[in-house]
Amino acid sequence: MKIRKETLYHEKDEFKEKCKKEIINYEREKEIWKENLDKAKSLECTENDIMDLNIGGTHMITTTKNTLCKYPNSTLALLFSGNHSLKKYKGRYFIDRDGETFLKLIDFLRNDILPNFESDEEKIHFFEELEYWQIPKDKLIQINGKSPFIFDTQWCAETLNIENKGKSIKKNTEQHGIVFCHPHMDMDNNYVEFYVSMTVPCRGKSHLFLGLVKKTSYRNEQLLSTFWKDCPSSYYWDVWNTKLIKIDDNGTQVGTILGYGCQCEGYETKFGIKYNAKEKTVEFFKNGANLGIAFRNVPPGLNPSLDIWFESGTVQILDSKEPTKRIFI
Repeated sequence: MKIRKETLYHEKDEFKEKCKKEIINYEREKEIWKENLDKAKSLECTENDIMDLNIGGTHMITTTKNTLCKYPNSTLALLFSGNHSLKKYKGRYFIDRDGETFLKLIDFLRNDILPNFESDEEKIHFFEELEYWQIPKDKLIQINGKSPFIFDTQWCAETLNIENKGKSIKKNTEQHGIVFCHPHMDMDNNYVEFYVSMTVPCRGKSHLFLGLVKKTSYRNEQLLSTFWKDCPSSYYWDVWNTKLIKIDDNGTQVGTILGYGCQCEGYETKFGIKYNAKEKTVEFFKNGANLGIAFRNVPPGLNPSLDIWFESGTVQILDSKEPTKRIFI
């Protein structure tokens, strides 16, 4: 009799658990049904809601007024709000913009997903289109995000030791060494800041070169070279000698400017690199101060780089997205 009671209790618990799972499944099915119903209703539109567009004479796009007016305060929403008299050309509203870029804009308005870009140039044109139509970028930043800069273990001279999950470099040898960072600089990752702390400087030589390089033009053995011909496609600031140096794709020094920045005092300094993808300019910062435009016509896709000459010390990549003035961290 005792065994029978225990069996009944066990069967009762199993039944309760089964009922609970069925209720959960039923509630989830109701949620899915409601989600699908809401999605279907959002796709409903009348004939007056359908907009036939001719973009630049190259792209014929059909969309809805809701899509075009998704951001109420944008110029695009204002244009199609009904408060303006728009004329049609051959049955379509004509908009004199780049068709391919505008198509990417429509896809974003429909899905809240950033389009795929085949190049940095495409990305620049897309963001310029957003700016033209005054579409807010706050949500885009949340979607796209920024990748943190770290030192690249595949592109680091053997004289340097990468530590702290790629955020720090330690040096303890007289021989110099070059290290690259990734990702490359673009519209989203447009500023990187380094905290440089020297224990022992290197006499008679520059303590630090800071700049941007085209990583695909390099070989690993060039990370220990002392010749400019082995630094193709690079834009460097010779920090302690206040000199800007540009090297072309063939490794030829094609530009040198003296007197950029100022000689560094002390052994602890913050340096920053800012890349303006739209203007294609590079600016350097020292302890939060903007030293001015260093290079113009700088192509996209370049990686931050440091050529470290001091004998002993560390370099740390900071999490700053903008220049900061405080030296000690």
